[in-house]
Amino acid sequence: MPYAKHTVDPPPFDANAAAKSPTSPAWQKLPEWKRWVEATGSQDGRGIKDVVEANAIGLDKLKVDNDEHSQRLAVAEQRLTALEARPAAGFPFA
Repeated sequence: MPYAKHTVDPPPFDANAAAKSPTSPAWQKLPEWKRWVEATGSQDGRGIKDVVEANAIGLDKLKVDNDEHSQRLAVAEQRLTALEARPAAGFPFA
């Protein structure tokens, strides 16, 4: 069962053009791109922040499951060690 959210493509922002000229029209698209990164405003629920948060929640669930599995494995190892340490029983019909 997948838990990760997938992001949509970011709004267009030409960082190269913006870096070349501080007054270029590319800067007009920066606010929408920033909203996409932060998952705020018009990009709420579709931004990169939401994807990272969903992945963190999923990893937390996996960590809890892994810890529980490790504990069950340790108990099984103890039981196996105890069974192996018991003396071998003779043939029951002797």
